[in-house]
Amino acid sequence: MLARLRLFEFRCHARIEWEPAPGRNDLVGANGRGKTSILEAVYYLSRLRSFRTGQPRELARWPGHGFALEAVDRHDGKEERLALKWEDGAREWSVDGDKTVPLSQFWGRLPAVLFSSEDGILVRGPAAKRQAWLDSLRSAAAPAHLVAVQRYNAVLKQRNAWLRHGALGSADAALGEVLTAQLLAQGAVVTGGRLLAAEAAARHALPFLENFFGGAAVCRFAYRPSLKPGAEAEIDWPRLAPLERRQQRTLVGPHRDEWELAWNGKAVARYGSEGEQRLAALLLRLIEAAHLREARGRWPVFLIDDALTPLDPARKLTLEALLPPEAQIIQAGTVAPACSGPGSAVWSVASGEIRPFES
Repeated sequence: MLARLRLFEFRCHARIEWEPAPGRNDLVGANGRGKTSILEAVYYLSRLRSFRTGQPRELARWPGHGFALEAVDRHDGKEERLALKWEDGAREWSVDGDKTVPLSQFWGRLPAVLFSSEDGILVRGPAAKRQAWLDSLRSAAAPAHLVAVQRYNAVLKQRNAWLRHGALGSADAALGEVLTAQLLAQGAVVTGGRLLAAEAAARHALPFLENFFGGAAVCRFAYRPSLKPGAEAEIDWPRLAPLERRQQRTLVGPHRDEWELAWNGKAVARYGSEGEQRLAALLLRLIEAAHLREARGRWPVFLIDDALTPLDPARKLTLEALLPPEAQIIQAGTVAPACSGPGSAVWSVASGEIRPFES
């Protein structure tokens, strides 16, 4: 549970200190007051990245030299202080003051799941989005998978550079053999992890499918790995090598994987309506939360950024019913809820501060 949050020079906020309620927290305020930035700060502490930009400099309050985030995570009767600082391109993190904690151990230490109106891109967007989703799912249970993905991406970048040099006639054949061997070895590890993540996703989906798609019988996940573990010898290099040299990029490996959701035998990304795609994205987030609960032994913090607005009233109620009552929820919106339950609170976000809402 997020017991305390502190922001310094983050987005529009110069400094904020906030102690959210253990249950539901509704952040209320007009547009442009920094409600989403609060969710973004929690998400950044959890995933070490923003859901709105790939440039950390854009997270820093103008003129953008740096920002700092701190959180107190309370679980199992203990408290843990997480801190993260970004300044002029350099990032550092610590747990209870210890700066030697590996990145893979800091990532996801404060478990959080984000529900956003932009989540449809998980379904209809490029395959890289779904690859990243599977990687995050696997990393929640096995942090070493995150390291394997980083190593694979590094080798992939080097091999693509080698292929570009080959187009200029300056490639070293021996170097290419080494990079190819490393790519296949790291790729097998990444693919193996994604296969386990895909199996877990299908298992966690079962309780939700009846609510969103009318039953599990009409809904299926399909994972098509580009490189199956143990099948490296089956790659047709005589055919593939000329294509790679011509296109100057690697054409086999986990970066070519696809994982999609099919409803009534049709891919939701290509043939589903906008509403079906939105529901499919919500399904993925619920799967993510259930998997985190299994892997970490506790529910993640649910971050909801106006995600319910596009849904019809019946499905809004369905999603509300599926959110675990014992979980901590932080939702940003422009309208205060009609009522709040025990352990819940409504907050007003304005003028760079969070204070109890007054109707």
